Amino acid sequence: MKGYVVLAGDADPLDTVSHFPVLCEENNTPYVWVPTRRDLGLAVGSGAALCAFIKPDESYEETYDQVYEKIKSLPLPPSV
Repeated sequence: MKGYVVLAGDADPLDTVSHFPVLCEENNTPYVWVPTRRDLGLAVGSGAALCAFIKPDESYEETYDQVYEKIKSLPLPPSV
């Protein structure tokens, strides 16, 4: 399924989302971190959110495509 994952950088405990990057990389799904749960929550219409999967839709297709390509172009973080 085409889409991308957005993760909150201040998830607490971090273990609640720390496995998502590995799953995303294994499934060739782009992902990106945003600074806070509040930032992500506001973007998805909730008070706070730890993660979101954004899938394409005709109503925002142009914006979706731009964001998707931007996320795909970001370098992966170095392996630890």
